[in-house]
Amino acid sequence: MKQHFTLKSLLAILCLSFGFNLQGQNVLPISINVETAGTLSSIIPASKKYLITDLTLSGNLNGSDIRFIRDMAGRDYLDNNTDGKLNKLNLNDAKIVSGGDYYYFDDHSSDHNNCYTTNNVISNCMFYNLNKLTSITLPNSVTSVGDLVFHNCTGLTSFTIPESVTKIGYQAFHYCTGLTSISIPKGVSSIGNEVFKGCSALSEIIVSSENPGYNTIESVLFNKDNTTLIAFPNAKTNTSYTIPNSVTTIGNSAFSDCIKLTSVSIPNSVTKIGDSAFSNCTGLTSVTIPNSVTNIGTYIFNYCSGLTSAILGDNIVTVSADAFRGCTKLASVYIPASVTSISNEAFSGCKGLKEIYSKRATPPTIGTDAFNGIDKTTCKLYIPKNTYSVYWLAAEWGDFTNIIEGPVYLIKTSANEGGKVTKNSMFVKEGGSAIFTINPDKGYKIKTASLNGNDILSKVVNNTYEETPVNADITFDVTFAIIPYYQMSAAYNEGGKVIINDSIIANGKNISIIENDSVRFNVVPNDNFAIEKVTLNDKDITASLKNNSYKIDSISAAQAMQVSFIRTHYTLAVKSEGEGKVLFNEKAITDTIKVEVNKPLTLNFTPTEGYKIASVSLNGKDIISDITNNAYTINEVSEDLSIVVSFKDINTAINGTEANGLKVYAEQNSIVIEGANLGDEVSVYTTLGTLMKAVKATEDRIRIDVPDNQIYVIRVAGKTYKTAL
Repeated sequence: MKQHFTLKSLLAILCLSFGFNLQGQNVLPISINVETAGTLSSIIPASKKYLITDLTLSGNLNGSDIRFIRDMAGRDYLDNNTDGKLNKLNLNDAKIVSGGDYYYFDDHSSDHNNCYTTNNVISNCMFYNLNKLTSITLPNSVTSVGDLVFHNCTGLTSFTIPESVTKIGYQAFHYCTGLTSISIPKGVSSIGNEVFKGCSALSEIIVSSENPGYNTIESVLFNKDNTTLIAFPNAKTNTSYTIPNSVTTIGNSAFSDCIKLTSVSIPNSVTKIGDSAFSNCTGLTSVTIPNSVTNIGTYIFNYCSGLTSAILGDNIVTVSADAFRGCTKLASVYIPASVTSISNEAFSGCKGLKEIYSKRATPPTIGTDAFNGIDKTTCKLYIPKNTYSVYWLAAEWGDFTNIIEGPVYLIKTSANEGGKVTKNSMFVKEGGSAIFTINPDKGYKIKTASLNGNDILSKVVNNTYEETPVNADITFDVTFAIIPYYQMSAAYNEGGKVIINDSIIANGKNISIIENDSVRFNVVPNDNFAIEKVTLNDKDITASLKNNSYKIDSISAAQAMQVSFIRTHYTLAVKSEGEGKVLFNEKAITDTIKVEVNKPLTLNFTPTEGYKIASVSLNGKDIISDITNNAYTINEVSEDLSIVVSFKDINTAINGTEANGLKVYAEQNSIVIEGANLGDEVSVYTTLGTLMKAVKATEDRIRIDVPDNQIYVIRVAGKTYKTAL
């Protein structure tokens, strides 16, 4: 056969032939155009095929080429390991055509077919078990993806289905454990069973909004009208799930291997549950199949190792083969009167089974190993009244040594998301007691509780309810609601703070308190402040405060506190220099004291004998001229006060009675000062330092009247004089 190569393919051949990439060296991505189908093996030398890790192909590919690609990717056509290292394969511009050799021997199907290529089809098992592939791009001309095409391609983490694809086959992505997300384009009109079974990392399934046949709700795959639930992603984080009321069919393996699920609520709309629908859901703890279901598939709950109880619906006729096989913790099973047969190995390996209630008066027929591994000496078998003889004589049933005749009643429970309900027993003999314990999850509360449709919430005590005596089947329904959080806020002016449950609340901010919890408000004034008024939700609660605290034992609504603080005192700080004291209320001030707001304040400046007041300032302002008889009065205190006073020794400050152009002398009960400059400060003291008069010179001769028979000290413009009168 004559072969034609493009320049690009020839260059690739040259690179390979000249050995630019030897064993152990990094190989750059290789691009090849295969013009003639079936010739890839002649383009890539056998000595080089195991060195390529990244390959882009265009042109025509048939079965012989696919067989060669499989060999390069680590598996041959018989699924044996090879030394191939190919992990990236881009076939975007290639075309799959019929012809060539078979690329895979399919020993996984009953007819053990050899797999051949078909035009524009990714045929069955084409990339089966190629777990070294981390990326693959399919031809943009492909219209169909066959069965088991990517089985166990564990290296794939994402995959794009071409827009041209209309069909995806059975188990197409079976056990692609690295796959996290997949998108189904608008043209796909057929999806096979168990298409994503075993995809343990898959958390997201996206369907084009333009697809006429399929739909997703929160990444769960349905048919377009949401009547068939096809696939629940294995890695979806839900621990519980309620199937929509629109669903009538749960597809094969729809929930298989969803190990995070602990509960699934099946609505009364469902009539059929497919094979392996919940197989290996190891987190499921209980299951109730509604009465609407008439058909359950094989392996439906097999190896659900956490399952403890199972209630079958009243319209199921056959318990299918291997239905509960390997459910090692299954303790209680209810088999309704509608069941006529229990298939092979239906309960095989259920070694924890403690009680079975078979409600049919005529014992159902038992398949091979249906109860294999069950201890029939300890497991209780409840049966209808007056049926002991027929059960004791029946094959398999008669092997149970603890057969208990009724009347026996079935005790069922249901709960929505937010908690669970447990019962003391699944079956209670007539006259016995049924005890229910309600366990809300954190952040949830009991909303409703009913027994056979009758409200009994008020009779639930400490999350427990007891029904006695039991004389009918019981359905105990509980709903939970999220416990609301209420906002506790505080607003206040300057002068203090508000603490809510030991947390300081910034002005105007809030914290959340869960319903029914207690809350304590502590109102804390700053120093020199007091609480004026406190309101809570606009109600004055000032008088209700105890030690500045207010407590609500059970919160049921938001609370907004408003606090007004009022100043009660200011501080008075005194700094004194020299010999003397500053008195307030006849007590000497040595440091800082509190003084009442808006009250008058009188300070007395008392020099020690032989000293006088030299200077006084208030908050930095000189007030010596405002002091009378050594006293100074503030009519209303409205700010913090700082007094700085100095006392000076009189005897060392006398300059004489005439100096510097000034003349000071006594005359007719007065002291006369001549030669003062206009504006000079003139102060007259006793020898004890008591200030008698303080004036400013308005002319050069000043007369100051003072009592006679005393010696006075006169201070003028910083000079000191002494005279007797």
